Amino acid sequence: MIQGFPFQSSLFPGDTLTLHVSTDAPQFRVDIYRQGASLAFMFSSDWFASPGINFPDHEADADWSQDQTEENGLTQGWPPFDISVPSSFVSGVYIAMLVEGDGNNQPRGNTPPLDTTTPDARFGKALFVVRSPAPGVRTKILYKLPLFTYHAYCDVGGWALYTPPASETQGEGESPAFVSIRRPGGGTGGHPWDDWNFDPADRSSARQVFAHWDAPFIAWLEQNGYAIDYATDLDLHTDPNMLAPYSLVLSVGHDEYWSTEMRDQAELGFIQRGGNFAFFSGNTCWWKVDLTDGYRLRRTDNWSKTPNRPENSLTGVSWRNGFEGDKDRPKFGYIVQNHAHWIFAGTGVNGAGLQEGDRFGFDEELIGYEADGANFDRTQGPPFVPKLDDGTPATFVILGVGDALQFAGGGNGNAAATMGVYTNGGTVFTGATTDWSRVVGLNGESNTVQITRNVINRLRRSGPAHYTAVWQPSTEGEIQVYGWTYEDYRAKYDELWPQGWRLKLLDVYVVNGQVLYTAVWQPSSTEGEIQVYGWTYEDYRAKYDELWPQGWRLKLLDVYVVNGQVLYTAAWQPSTEGEIQVYGWTYDDYRAKYDELWRQGWRLKLLDVYAV
Repeated sequence: MIQGFPFQSSLFPGDTLTLHVSTDAPQFRVDIYRQGASLAFMFSSDWFASPGINFPDHEADADWSQDQTEENGLTQGWPPFDISVPSSFVSGVYIAMLVEGDGNNQPRGNTPPLDTTTPDARFGKALFVVRSPAPGVRTKILYKLPLFTYHAYCDVGGWALYTPPASETQGEGESPAFVSIRRPGGGTGGHPWDDWNFDPADRSSARQVFAHWDAPFIAWLEQNGYAIDYATDLDLHTDPNMLAPYSLVLSVGHDEYWSTEMRDQAELGFIQRGGNFAFFSGNTCWWKVDLTDGYRLRRTDNWSKTPNRPENSLTGVSWRNGFEGDKDRPKFGYIVQNHAHWIFAGTGVNGAGLQEGDRFGFDEELIGYEADGANFDRTQGPPFVPKLDDGTPATFVILGVGDALQFAGGGNGNAAATMGVYTNGGTVFTGATTDWSRVVGLNGESNTVQITRNVINRLRRSGPAHYTAVWQPSTEGEIQVYGWTYEDYRAKYDELWPQGWRLKLLDVYVVNGQVLYTAVWQPSSTEGEIQVYGWTYEDYRAKYDELWPQGWRLKLLDVYVVNGQVLYTAAWQPSTEGEIQVYGWTYDDYRAKYDELWRQGWRLKLLDVYAV
C-alpha cells in the first residue's frame, strides 16, 4: 500500500514539490498528470528508496509531516521526498500518482491497483496546484479550488468535521475542534466520510472530491479554449493581492468553507473594486472557518449568523432558503424569468433565447444536491423579486427559480434555488447549485452550457481598475475626480471652466461595460480647448488633421475599448510645437521607439495603454 500528501498545496514552476509518503514497498516513483482538457501524463520522477514500512496514521488534526506525541504515544512523521517542478509547467491542477516499486526499478503493482484514467482514488494519489508566476498575463480568469471543503469532509486520521470522536471538543453541528490540511485527502487520495451518500446522476466518484465537480468543469473549460490560472482556498486566505491581476474568479461545485480572510479578499479587495465572480456552485460560503498554525482548519459558525455579513452579501443567495437532495433527490431544474437579460443570449431553440416560464435542466437534475436561494414573496410574481430581508444585495436580479416546495420534504426557508446576478462595483453571477458543473461538463445541456459561456465571456473582459501615473515637481493646485460617469464628469467640467480651471489630465476606461472618467484640472484661465469624446480612429484622425494647420496641438489623448471597438477621447490646445505619434503599438515596438527618440531629445508628452 502507498499513501502520500503534499506539504504545500500549491507552488510555482521551478519550485520543489515535497511529498510525504508512507509505503511498505521498498521503493516508489511519482507519475505527474495534469487535469486539463483531459488527464494528461506529464513526467515520471526517478525511483525513490523507501524505508519499506507503512507509517502509522496520525490523528486527523495533526501535521503528518512531523513527529507527534498523541494519546497512544509518539507517532513518527511521514518522510519527505522532493521533486523539482519543471519551469515549463503552466498553471493547473496536477495529480501525483504514487507507483509502488519492487526494489529493482520496476512497478510491483499497487495495492489497491492504481487507476491512471481518473484523478480520483482513496489511496496512492495526491493533488497539488501550480500557480502562475505571471498572474493575469496569460489569462484574466482564475479558478479557485475548494481545498478547505475537501479536507472538511475527509476522515483520514479518524474523523472529518462531521464525524468527531467522543474525546474531541464539540461545537456547532457536533464539529471537532480541527482537521489538518497536512494529511492525505486534499481532493484525492483520501476518504470522504459521506461516500455512502452517492450522487444518483454520477456514481463515478464520491461527491466531496476533486473528480466529482471540479475535474469535469475544468475539462470543459480547457476543451473549449479557455486559458485558466488556478489557485486554492489557502492561497486566497494567505495572499491579499492574489485576485488583483484578474477580471473573473470561478467558484465551482461545492465551495462550502470560507475564512474571513478569503471573504475580505473576494468582497472588499476584488468585487467592490470592479472584479467579477461567477459561482457555478452551491451551499457556497456556508461555514465560517479559521486556520491555526498554517494547517489546522476549524469551523467557528455559519456565516448566516455573522452580524451584517451573511453569505448572501457575497453570493446573493444562501442555503437557508435553498434545498438539499441526497441520493434519492427529485429531478428538477430552473424556470426562467427576466428572459431579456444578457445571460440568456443564444439559449433556447435555434439560439432564439429562452422565454418567460421556459424550463431547463430538469432532465439533468440541475438543482441539487445542494442549492441556494434568495428569499422572495411567493405571492408577488413571477417574476419574483428578492425581499432583501436576509442579506441579499439590493441589485440582485432573480433569473431562474427552482422550486423545491413541490416535493415531499421541501427545502430550507423559502425552499427555492435562485439563479441570479448582482453588481456592486463588479458583477457577481450565481448558478446556486452544486451540480451546475456536472450538467455542463458531463451532460452538456445546451442552455446551461450557453449561460456558462455568456457569463465567462462577458465577465472575463473587464475587472478592477488599475492606475499608472507620472508626477513632476510643481506648486500649483489641482482638482481631481475618479471613476465618474460621463454625465457627472461633464457637469464638473462645465462648473470649473468659468472658474478658470482647465484639464490637466484625463483618463477614460471601461468597467463591466460602463465608461468611466478620471480627470485632473489645473488653474489656467485664458487657455482655450477643443475636445472630442468617444470617436472612432477615423473621425479622430480627420479632426486631428483639420486642427493641425490651425495651430492646435494635442493636450490630452485617451484610447479605450467598448464592446471590441477602439474609441478615442482627445483635447487640443493652441501651440506651435511639433510632435511624433504612434498608435496601437506593442510594448516592444513602443519601447524601441522610446529609446530611439530619447537619444534625439524627445520626451513623452502623452501615453495611453489599452487592451483589445
